[in-house]
Formats: sequence, C-alpha cells, structure tokens
Amino acid sequence: MSVLNPTAFPSPLPRSDQKVSIVGITNHMQSVYLSQPLPFILGEVKDMHSFLLSSDAPLHLLGRDFLDKYKATIEFSPGKEIRLSLSPSDAPPTFQILTAPIIAYDLPQLEEVPSSLWATDSSDIGRILSAPPIQVQLDPSKPLPRVPQYPLSREATEGIRPLIDSYLEAGILIKCTRPCNSPILGVQKPGGRVWRLVQDLRAVNACVIPRAPVVPNPHNLLNQIPHSAKIFTVVDLCSAYFSVPLHADSQFLFAFTWEGIQLCWTVLPQGYTECATYFSQVLKADLAGLKFPFGSTLLQYVDDLLLCSPGAQSSREDSIVLLKSLAQKGHKVSKEKMQFVSSQVKFLGHLISAEGRSLDPTRVAAILNFPRPKTKRQLRGFMGLAGYCRLWVPSFSLVAKPLFDLLKASSPEPLIWNEAAKIAFMDLKSALSNSPALGRPNYSLPFHLFLLERNGISLGVLSQKHGDHFRPLGYYSKSLDSVARGLPSCLRAVVAASDLLELAEEVTLESPLTLHVPHAIEVLLNCDHTQHFSTSRLAKLEASLLAKSNITISRCKTLNPATFLPDIEESDRDCTEGHDWVNIVDSVLSPREDLQEKELENPDFSWYTDGSCLRNESGILVAGYAITTTAEVIEAGHLPSAFSAQQAKLEAVTRACELAKGKRVNIYTDSRYAFGVAYDFGMLWQHRGYLTSSGTPIKNGAQVQRLLEALLLPKAIAIIKISGHSQENSPHALADQYAKEAARQLPTTIGLTLSDKEEPIFENKLTQAEIVSAQEVMSRTIQEKLEKEGCVRNGDTGLWQEPNGCVVLPDPLCRPMMEYLHFISHWGPDKLVSIARKYWWGRLRRAAEDVYLQCQICPKYNISKPLKPMPGKFPLPEAPFQVWQIDFIQLPPHAEYKFVLVMVCMFSRWVEAFPCRQATATAVAKCLLEKISSVGNS
Repeated sequence: MSVLNPTAFPSPLPRSDQKVSIVGITNHMQSVYLSQPLPFILGEVKDMHSFLLSSDAPLHLLGRDFLDKYKATIEFSPGKEIRLSLSPSDAPPTFQILTAPIIAYDLPQLEEVPSSLWATDSSDIGRILSAPPIQVQLDPSKPLPRVPQYPLSREATEGIRPLIDSYLEAGILIKCTRPCNSPILGVQKPGGRVWRLVQDLRAVNACVIPRAPVVPNPHNLLNQIPHSAKIFTVVDLCSAYFSVPLHADSQFLFAFTWEGIQLCWTVLPQGYTECATYFSQVLKADLAGLKFPFGSTLLQYVDDLLLCSPGAQSSREDSIVLLKSLAQKGHKVSKEKMQFVSSQVKFLGHLISAEGRSLDPTRVAAILNFPRPKTKRQLRGFMGLAGYCRLWVPSFSLVAKPLFDLLKASSPEPLIWNEAAKIAFMDLKSALSNSPALGRPNYSLPFHLFLLERNGISLGVLSQKHGDHFRPLGYYSKSLDSVARGLPSCLRAVVAASDLLELAEEVTLESPLTLHVPHAIEVLLNCDHTQHFSTSRLAKLEASLLAKSNITISRCKTLNPATFLPDIEESDRDCTEGHDWVNIVDSVLSPREDLQEKELENPDFSWYTDGSCLRNESGILVAGYAITTTAEVIEAGHLPSAFSAQQAKLEAVTRACELAKGKRVNIYTDSRYAFGVAYDFGMLWQHRGYLTSSGTPIKNGAQVQRLLEALLLPKAIAIIKISGHSQENSPHALADQYAKEAARQLPTTIGLTLSDKEEPIFENKLTQAEIVSAQEVMSRTIQEKLEKEGCVRNGDTGLWQEPNGCVVLPDPLCRPMMEYLHFISHWGPDKLVSIARKYWWGRLRRAAEDVYLQCQICPKYNISKPLKPMPGKFPLPEAPFQVWQIDFIQLPPHAEYKFVLVMVCMFSRWVEAFPCRQATATAVAKCLLEKISSVGNS
C-alpha cells in the first residue's frame, strides 16, 4: 500500500472512516486511516488516489497498489539514477509527491564497524570507558527531595513495567532503601504502543549546585557547517546519559518507589539538570583526538553528531572512522535512527543539505496545528515554538508584536483576542509555512547586512552574494528599548544598526561585513548634534559601529531588502533620499520650529511666571502660581496642596501660553524643569508615551503633556530662563511675591442653604421631607437631650432646629453629608465641621473624622501626623481579626526554616504561627494574603 506522512503537509489531509491494519519494519501491528481520494501530480500523470496516512513513515512511499494501477516502469541507469515512468491520465493537480530524481549511493561496508556499537534495545546501554563516576554537589541550605509517588494508571504501569524489568536485569536500576524519593510517570510515545519512563526530578534539581552549562547554541553550531559540505551523516547515540556511571554516594538522590519498593539509578538519569553538561564534556573528550583522513568536519550537540563531507566517498570513509572510534570508547549507536551518507539529513529540527538549511516539516506542522491559545501560558508555549524559527521569518518582531502585547501583565486572562492579535497569529503561521531555505555562511566571501527601523523595531537580513543576487543567511528583528523609541527616526536607525550588528556578529565572526542603512549614521555619530544620547550609550554605539575595522557602512539609496517589499514607504523614502538630518532632529525634538531661547522683538506681551509651595500659619502645605508684568498681575491662582513648587512653576508657564493664544509673547521662568520640558526632553517623553527609560510613567505626565500642547497656541513664543531667588527690585520678584500670596489664599468655598420649599439639597441626595422623616424616628431620650440643649421643633416645617436656625441632622444622615462635603473639597475634619456647623447641628465630628481617615486620595498628598496610641496602652479593637500584633521569633534551624512569624489577634487573643525561611516583609505579606485573608480582613 502507498503511504503518506500527514505531518509533512501544512494543512490536514482529508481522511475516510476506513481503517487498515498494517505491519511495518518494526514488526508491530498498527491501525491507520485511509485517506479520501487525493489529486496528485507525478511527472505528467494527474489523477486521484487513496493513501494510507501514517505519521511514523519516514518518507512518502509508493506501494504496489499505486505502481500496478498506473503500470509503472522503474529503470536503473549506470549513473546511479532511478527513473520512474507511469501511464498518464487526467485529474486536477493539487500537490506534487516527487519533484526530482531519487539519488542512491552505494551502501558502505558496515561490516567493518564492530557489532558491539549497535544497540539492540533501550536497556542495551554503552559503558563509556573514559567517564569517571559523576558525583553530585548538594546545596547544604536546601532540603533533600522527599516527594511521594502519586498513583499511576493501569495502562501506564503495564507500559513501563517491561522497561523497569529490563533496567533491573541490566543493572541500570538497583533495589535500595533511601531517605529521598521522586515520583515517576509513564509517557506514551507517538503511535501509542511504546511507553517511556519519566522521573520528575525537579525537587532534586532544586537542591544541587549545578555547574555552568557548556551546551552550544544550535543556530551558532549550524553556522559551522563548511560551505563545501555536500554529503552528511547523522549519528544518534542510544541512551547516551545511561552511558555515564553515577557515583555511589550520589545514587540515593535519584531513588523512586515502584510497587512498594525503592529503586535507584546507577547511571546518570534523564531529567537531571546537569546531564547535558556532563555528557557533552565526556563525549567531547572522547572525540578530541579523532582525525578524519578525508577532511570531514564533525559537529556535536550533546549526544547528536553531524559529519559534514565534500563528497560521498569521503563521507562514507570518515563515517566508518567515526563509528569505529565510538565503539572503542564504549558508546552505543541507534542503527535505525542513523542517517548515513545522505545529501539531506534531519538535525536539531532542521533539514540540512548542500543548498542550505530549512525547517523540518514536522516542526512546521506542529506550529500550524497549534490551536489558538486561551491562557498566557499556552501563548508562551506557542511563542517559544515560533521564536525558535524566527531566523526564517522576515520581520518576526513586527509581526508578533500584537501577540507579545497579550503577554503583558496588564492583559486579562483568559486572553481576549483582538483583531490585530488574530491577524498576527495567522500571519505568523503563514510565514512559517512559506519559510525560505537559508544559505550557509561562506567565510571566504564578505557579508552584507541590510537593515531598516520601523515602528520602533529594527529589521534586517544578513546575506551573501550568490551569483548575481543576495542569498539570505538569516532574518533578524529586535524591539528597541523605550529610550531609543523616543528618538527621531535618524537616531533610531543608529541604535537599530548597533542592535542588529550585535546579533549578526554571532555568524560573521569578525569577517568583512558591509552594513547597508538608509541613513548617514557615521555623520550622525561624528557630529555635535547627538547630545540626545547619553555618554555611555554614545560610547557603545561608537565602539560597535565606528571602531571595528571589519565593518563598512554603506548608505543604501535603492531598494532595501530589509523592507521585504518592492516599494518603500513614504517615511522610509524620505530617509533614503537626501535630507537635512540636522533639521529633522531639531524639529522632532522641539514642540514647534520657531520656539527660541532669545527674546522676541516687539512682542505683544512680556510676562514673568513663578510658582510656590510653602506652609501656612497652620503648618499645612499650600501652593499657588502667578503671571505678572513688571508692574501688574496678569493672573494668580491657588493650587491644590498636592502641588509641589516644581509643578506650580510648570502650571504658571502653561497658563501663560494659554493666555497668550494667537499673540507674540516672551515668557520668563526660573524653573529649569519647565525650561527643559520645552526645549530638551519634553518631546522625547511624548514620543515614547510619557515613559521613563525603565518603562514606568514619568512624574507630572499630565502636566507635561498639557504644557506641550499649550506651547502651540501663541503666534510666536520665546521661553527665557532667568536666575531664581532674584533681588526684591527685579521684574521676576513681583511674580514670586504674588505666587506666594496666591498660595496662602483659600480656595472658593461652597455655601449650603436650607430652602423652605420642597427643594433637594446637596445634589438631590437629601430633601426636607427626608430630614423630617429621619428626625421623627429619633428616640424620646434624644429629643429630651435636644430640648435641654435649646433646640426646638419648628411648627411650620416640622424640623428640629437650634435657636440660630441650624437644622438638627440625625446620626444616620451625618456620614452621607460629610462624604459629600469631603469628596468635593477633600478638606480635613476641622474644616468640614466648621463649614457644616453653619447650616447643620449634630454629631458631625466623628462622621468627619471617619470619612477623612477612609479617603484613599488624601493620604497620597497630605502630610499628616501618624496616629499614635496613648502611652502605655493600645486601642481596643471592636471585633475579632481587626487588629493583629505581628513579630518574628528565631528558633534553631530545621531544614530550610529558621524563623517563625507569630500573629496574635488583639481582640480574641487567637494565635497563629507560620514557619518562614527569612524574616522579611515579603514573608509577612504572603501570610497576610494567603492565611489571614481566609479568616478575616485586617
């Protein structure tokens, strides 16, 4: 029967409901689906045919059913070429099964290789002769792993039983009684018949001191494939980690429970954090002295070996040399997984050939079949799969930006997919399904890096000349930091060039490289108009772009391959054509082109501005601003007490700009901050969304934005910086004087009157009838107390009033009244009561204090004295779990615990104690959130 591997296609193949039982080379019976009739093209033949669908098939296979149906003829020629010819028929074409002749190479003389090299099963492990027993270094501050075994399903138990029995027989596992334990589980391999034994060693990995990893980067490793390599051999070592013995003193750490008894490993178990590092060092030492007679190149990634050769003969001979050496050192090789002397091999998820490297179709199929994530964890998994393939995706960071936005902490979960994220998800899959083959670096030729900055993201493609065109070696993209995103386009291009050059240097290795950019970045860095960079950043840019002798910077005035488009956007076209970059930088960093530091000639107004923040006679902070001429006050105003002197000066300049709308004005200020916002860093903040270099919002962001908008209102404007603390007879002294007087003035108060009519008072929240109704339910005791204090009941309105006319406010209405007065003014308790006493009578003090203390805005801006209990006693709480007394005590260390957090409820005297590793505020907060909140709120 003919077989197709469905994972090699970008979209699922339609299958029928019919299943067929098959037996392949593994001698295991499997049931696979039969596809619906599929249209195909094979040479000149176009027709429909049904295929078996098996994901275990290493290649698409043409069976007897297909060959007999189309009367196939197979011809073998002396040139090792196999030709297949069929009788043609008509059918609509959809996909092509074979696109090139099949090249067959002579099988090597594997009889020369010792039979002891080939592994017969998973328990047939190697014994590396040069590997000393590995001893694990424990962290003395961490507890030993003691994780109990959780129940396994019957299928998992029966699936891993043969493995454990074979491991016991081979001495890989031994019976033991150890203080440590880690759980095991069974995982089914694809196909559903073979199981894998997996041990959860996370607790073990947490209690050891790991060595620095020495595993290479896969992408950097593949760049070492010689450009002349045409034929390859891939060797997969069988059960590689089991080939390294484990020291007897460390075996107890890896014990697990199996059917009531404990077993432990005598070899290095899979899942241990240092397995890859240990084995890489051992295998590298074994292969260090190996020499290949035909000059092949050997690359190692942990236990996977890739032998690169210029021809078939050299590949065959050098492969045998490699296999013999592995057998002598005690390694085992999987003969079924070995790819021997082939023009195309699969290595580390890539297809390696003489033409370059491309993505493995099974990896692409896994990404294409990935469902739309619903949680951030699922989305991170998808981005991890796609990110590994980013070298094949032009503009990866630009395409994936909406998906990265979904991973921000502010994004809700489950994820809410907007239209941009949906499009990005599909575009990323589409780009991976159409990914190109990347060439291999040829270090005898110069490299070319084309780059472009767009929307705060640097885009580039590293390439080399291949005939009359450039062949891509990798596509690079990286988001600029928040500071760089606030720079003009010319300066952003400089930062983008430095970022991408740093990434490309992993491939170029200081070889000659030409940097193609649409800006004159050499001139930008060498000119004195680059004060927009900090000293450290400028030094880094100069070192990476100007100081290296192998870098040549070329201004690309034609089509830039980094755009990946046949045309250039308008914003980019301005950069590729000649432009005055000095004017562009100055115009971008200035709110308006005519803003100047020198005084205007013949202005309509010349105003002096100032702001002040000071304490009044009561010790309360007050703020104000003033705008004056040399003789009169234009405007002076009181500001909220939360305003600092810096904010008040900023407000003064802003108001001056607003008052001078459509006029020519000179504005004088002694504030370096306001002057800097106008000339230096205001527009930089605006470009990066009013964020600091660390990505947090800037201080006074709303006021800065308002000033930048107000600067556009005058017809012509000059902001002049003058010295502060001027003499009394200076023009600016008048502004300073009136700013302080305005700060001391009280804001406009709100008057409340009681109407005789049925009109609502304080925003329709309370009517006269409601007050009368509330007074009628007052107890007789309260009414007698009111009479003793001189209050009388008005016969016309029915209201209880004082002799001076103030209305008696019952207790249930005191708090709503105080809330209304406080939230429109944010006065303190004294001011609230003094205002309310003019119109109301009642127990207002307690209500005013409660409202003030529970206000969430006032503590942020008002400097108030801390609440202190009376000496010698604490206030008694009114209910359980309202007040807790907290303190740490230190006890003799036990495992990782050294401290105890003791918490006592001051009402019920209930005690809670929690062991802690450290006596920190984080430990207290964790206990309050996780433990105490389940009992009550403090």
